[in-house]
Amino acid sequence: QKAASFIQGHLDAHNSKIDSTAGDHAHKLLNIAASISNSEEMKFSDNKALVQPGRKYVREGELNYKRKASQSQRSTYRNSFILKAGARSNTILDGTGSSKKFSSYCFFFEDLLLFCSTNSNQNSGEKDNQPFTYVDNLPLIEVVEINTPKNEKTIKLVAINGNLWNLRFSSVEERNDWEIDLRRYHVSLTQ
Repeated sequence: QKAASFIQGHLDAHNSKIDSTAGDHAHKLLNIAASISNSEEMKFSDNKALVQPGRKYVREGELNYKRKASQSQRSTYRNSFILKAGARSNTILDGTGSSKKFSSYCFFFEDLLLFCSTNSNQNSGEKDNQPFTYVDNLPLIEVVEINTPKNEKTIKLVAINGNLWNLRFSSVEERNDWEIDLRRYHVSLTQ
């Protein structure tokens, strides 16, 4: 009886430290990774994959964004994607000069913003199993400044390398919700 009670006490203490939502986060990460058509092209500054232990999903949504490279970074991006924000869609200009319209979508994890374009399968009536194409990412640890102009739908993020990221939302309220989470998770990473 004493031994069983002792073991039960240790098991209860051990189980109380287990994150009950970890399985939900892992499942969400796997679903997101599976929904991205070019997930093998995702490159992260820490050389880790999108799906990794401990990464937690925060939110997602449609937004427009523009990344402006710092002076020192501009030549690096000449042959990569240049993004121009539009009302409901963006234009990608690749190194060959061809362009493609897309709607932008962002997945927000507690340590990362993952930017994708939405794929439209307009020619067929069937639903696309991979509705997203990876475009870019911003690790929150690289963000040194978060600015929110008053009464605007925009969040401006300054990265450690000098790049400027403008995120534009459909409403000030939506921007405020994202800002609260960005500041909360950014502080948790930098302390």
